[in-house]
Amino acid sequence: MGRQILRALTFLEAGVNPYVYDYSKLKFTTWRKCEIAIGTVILLPIRMISLVIIMLTGWLLSFIIVVRLKSRTDIHFGWRGLLCWLLVKLARLGLICFGYWHIERKGKQASREDAPVLAVPLHSSWVDFLVTAVVDGSVVPIGLHRKENEKIPFFHNMVVATQQIYVSRSDSQSRQLALDNIKERVANPLSPQVLVFVEGWCTNRASLTPFKKGAFVCGCPIQPVVYRYLNDMDITSWAWNGLHPVESIYYHLCRFVNHMEVEFYDVYTPTEEEKKDPDLYASNIQKMMSRKLGLPTTEYALTDLKYMMGGRFYSVPVSKGMIELRKRENWLSLKLDDVKDAVKDLQGKTCKYVDLQEFSQYVNLPVSSELSEIFDLYDKNDDGKIDLREYLISVVIMCHPYSTDPAMRFAFETFDEDNDGLVNRAELKHVMSVAFHGVDDACVDEVFNQAGVDETGVSYDKFAQFCRNKSDYQYLFRHYEIGRSGRNEKRTLTEHVKAD
Repeated sequence: MGRQILRALTFLEAGVNPYVYDYSKLKFTTWRKCEIAIGTVILLPIRMISLVIIMLTGWLLSFIIVVRLKSRTDIHFGWRGLLCWLLVKLARLGLICFGYWHIERKGKQASREDAPVLAVPLHSSWVDFLVTAVVDGSVVPIGLHRKENEKIPFFHNMVVATQQIYVSRSDSQSRQLALDNIKERVANPLSPQVLVFVEGWCTNRASLTPFKKGAFVCGCPIQPVVYRYLNDMDITSWAWNGLHPVESIYYHLCRFVNHMEVEFYDVYTPTEEEKKDPDLYASNIQKMMSRKLGLPTTEYALTDLKYMMGGRFYSVPVSKGMIELRKRENWLSLKLDDVKDAVKDLQGKTCKYVDLQEFSQYVNLPVSSELSEIFDLYDKNDDGKIDLREYLISVVIMCHPYSTDPAMRFAFETFDEDNDGLVNRAELKHVMSVAFHGVDDACVDEVFNQAGVDETGVSYDKFAQFCRNKSDYQYLFRHYEIGRSGRNEKRTLTEHVKAD
């Protein structure tokens, strides 16, 4: 097999994956089993009832606060300020219900004047939100919340009452609006401190993922803050494929005591260069925190993990190339329209294989180290030539990583040599070997033997219909969505990977 880009492997396959829950840390000793059993009978009912009372009270206070509220950004004074203070105390009672009787504090929280922004790496749990509410002790810091949380019962009014900022990760306008809100709050000396989970998503605390620039766009001093959970078993991590929130809540409610600490680090004042470049500011803070915490850093984010998990469903080199292509998407100027035009250019040509120089002319880019790396991904035999069709299919897969139908249809069009809408047995075997992992020649032979087609070829629609009616091949035409928990009503890509 051809050469492979090392960093395309290290994130997913070398064990440095910050988004995967480590179940080895969930060890149930005999004592812990007894504790959970006793807690289920005694503590769980009491704490559940207490939490319901706390939530209803919090919702009522929040409802009163937002009644006739002119603007979400208005600073709360007078009776509204008093009710917000009561919400902080209710959050502390909620933590007690979850077993956090005492929260150890290290260092000293800086004043708003010294550090308008609190930057929290290693965001790993739903508990973080409750801890954030009680960090100051008297006022809830302003933070960012997923737009999807707006639908959670009782939650929306509390977010509005405490002047939190909603943001949709998939909406560029929403992200820009959130950045503008952060700048506005930081510029207002009467506003509470802004607290930002700088990684943007929950991890397993094994490494530091890239810091988002939201906390750094203002170019103001920031104070790093770290939440540490000190339990002997990890019941807090809310990683991508980890414990379901209900499981985590259950274990918290049944344990007698849970332990954690909050550490405040020294205020960091940015240089003039960092003030002008939020990305540089974020990168330098990530490196600094890596040294202080003794944790490695990774350049990959959750979106890269999803692309790689999607890519592993497809054949090499697509699975290795998707992440590299995505990293260089803007540099390559990859567009589906260009790919379709390229397929038309290939129709009728006897040779679909090109060397590096021809490849550079094909993508209209000069030969460079970056282009050579991408070329190497598709040079399976180390003979200095690649099949352009494999490259084009990988671009389509990159644009539709969780829906196999577009890639399959495109593969058919690409390998349809005479442009008659049919691919013969040999061509279909090539399609499968290039595009999809785990589909062998036996599948293709079965199509031709049982689908009622002759050796002249099979159409895409005929092939799709056959596979959808066969339980062994239905997964080829399903749409996959990989969510936070890694679980889905549909069979997920992860399950296919585990089955390999």
